[in-house]
Amino acid sequence: MIICISSETRLQLQPRLACLDSIEADFDTINDLRRYLQTRLQQPINTPIPILLDFDCLTAVDANQQVSELSRLYVLSNHKLVVLGTPAQLDTLSEESLHHLHAVLSLPLGQTALQMLIQNLDAAANRRRQIDAHEQRIVQLMEENRRLRVRLQHESLRDPGTGLYHRRGFEERLDKEWRRAHRYGHPLSGLAIQIQGLEQVPDTAAFLEDLIRRFRAVRASDCVTQLETEQFVLLMPETHSEGAESLKQHFYDMITRLIKSHNLSAVQTKLSTITQIPRRHGDSPLFLKQLLSEHAMSSDAALVQ
Repeated sequence: MIICISSETRLQLQPRLACLDSIEADFDTINDLRRYLQTRLQQPINTPIPILLDFDCLTAVDANQQVSELSRLYVLSNHKLVVLGTPAQLDTLSEESLHHLHAVLSLPLGQTALQMLIQNLDAAANRRRQIDAHEQRIVQLMEENRRLRVRLQHESLRDPGTGLYHRRGFEERLDKEWRRAHRYGHPLSGLAIQIQGLEQVPDTAAFLEDLIRRFRAVRASDCVTQLETEQFVLLMPETHSEGAESLKQHFYDMITRLIKSHNLSAVQTKLSTITQIPRRHGDSPLFLKQLLSEHAMSSDAALVQ
C-alpha cells in the first residue's frame, strides 16, 4: 500500500497505522505521490498497488480537477483508491469520482474499520492474482493452440510416411505460389521425375528411402510431392528456366548415383521441366497438367540408365 496523508491526519492515525505492515511508500502531498507513481510505472515489474489518500491532500487540487486527479492516480497505480476524510468531505465527492474508488473511510477512523479494509484489500489482491493466473493460462493455451494448428496444417498437407506433400497439399501450395508469382510477376518452375522399372526390382524400399530423404532436403522455398510410387514433382518458386535446368541436372546426377549404388540396372528415369510467368490466377491446374503431360515428359526428357 502507498499512503498519502496530511501531517494533521497522520497524528490522528499514528496508532492505527501501526497495523499496516506492507507500506511501500509514504507521502505528505499529492504531487510527491504522483511523481513516485510515474517513476514506478517505468519499472519492468509494475504490480497494481492500493493507495490510501487523505482528502486533505486532495483539496490541494482545484475542485474542478479532482475527478481528473483521481482518475490519473487510478491509472498510474492500476488500482482503485481508498479515500479517507470527514463525513462532510466525503459528501462532496461526485458520483463520477466514485468510479475510481475502492472504498471511502470516515474520520475518526476506528481500528475495526481499518482492519476490515486491510482484509478487503487482501481479498481483492488474491482475486486479482487468480485472474492474472487465469489470463496467463489462457494466453498460454492460445499459443499452444496456435502451434497445434500450425502443426496440424503442416501434417495435413504432407504424407506422414514420407514427409513429402501429398496431392491435395501440393495443389494447395501450387495455387498459393502461382498466385504469388502472378502478383509480383515472378517465374514459377516445375520439375517432373518419372522413375520406371521399379516393378521389376524385388526390393526397392532402400532406394526409395534414400531418394525421398534427398527430396526432403530441397530448398526451403521448394516443395516436393510423390504423386505415385514412381512419380515425383518438384515446385520451384521464383526460379527461371536456367535455374530449373540446373536443378534438373542436379537431380539427374543424384538419381544416377543412387541407381548405381543400389545396383538397379533395370531402373530408368525421365526428367522434364517447365517455367512460366503466370498470366491469370486460376491457371495453376493447367501448369501441373502441362508438366505431367506425355508431351512434356517426352519432348524434354533426360534418360538415365
